Amino acid sequence: MVSALLVSGRMDEDELSSAFIVTTGQLLDVVAAVLGTQIVMRVRAEELDRRAEPLLAGPLRRDRYLAPSSWRSARPEARCSSPTPASAW
Repeated sequence: MVSALLVSGRMDEDELSSAFIVTTGQLLDVVAAVLGTQIVMRVRAEELDRRAEPLLAGPLRRDRYLAPSSWRSARPEARCSSPTPASAW
């Protein structure tokens, strides 16, 4: 399909590269929107179930509360530097 567009003269390589970059950016926008929606829905559900207030009344910072668990586990300071002992299992 790509070669057919190039051979037919409808698009050159620069236009095809631009279209690829734009499409990739649009996909990243959709992923970011889904992630933001999930965060807002999780916070709303916890507020409706009255689980957020006891958490936020303590020492928990709001940025740690709002960050998804996948982000927290990916941060270097969240990782354990030593292996888990077998007795912990």
